[in-house]
Amino acid sequence: MIDFNILIALISYYFVMYVTPGTNNAMVLASVLKFGFNKSIPHISGITIGHVTQLILVCFGLGKIFQVFPNLQNILKITDNSNSDSTILGVITSATDGPFTFDSNEQVDEYRFSISLKILWVDNENEKNLIEKTFTGFGNYSINNDPSSDGIDNDNDGILDENDDDEFGDSRELAINIAINKIASDVVNSILSTW
Repeated sequence: MIDFNILIALISYYFVMYVTPGTNNAMVLASVLKFGFNKSIPHISGITIGHVTQLILVCFGLGKIFQVFPNLQNILKITDNSNSDSTILGVITSATDGPFTFDSNEQVDEYRFSISLKILWVDNENEKNLIEKTFTGFGNYSINNDPSSDGIDNDNDGILDENDDDEFGDSRELAINIAINKIASDVVNSILSTW
């Protein structure tokens, strides 16, 4: 039988989630307003499935696993520099946004947003640099057309426009996000490749 205190806590949690616009509600609202309901269904489903999965795991004793093996909670922990085993430092070394390709009348066809980030990953215990590298990402866009119909492979994945389900929204913003996501992916891959 469920403990009365846990039941009250769960009811309180659900009440607060029901009456307040939490971060998930705000993100879904922004997504629906920007991209429409149909394109936001995966986001809504992810939140719902994630929450149900979390409840199921907790109900089946996930908390007990952490009580028996407390070190599982400390596998990856963000802390201040003096207590950390390693530190990742990043500095944006350049960011450019300008014409990239021109048509036969020398009018700009495509723009390119490019960003470079210098990463330094330091092993604090052995006082040595694990990675010191500059990563660059870019995204192409057109200011005259919607990304879903501009004829540009904005995210450089080999799929164009209406066939590419992630080419929509504001063209320039999409290009910036593509550039940042490319760098983030490259940084994670570089770090994981050293393990």
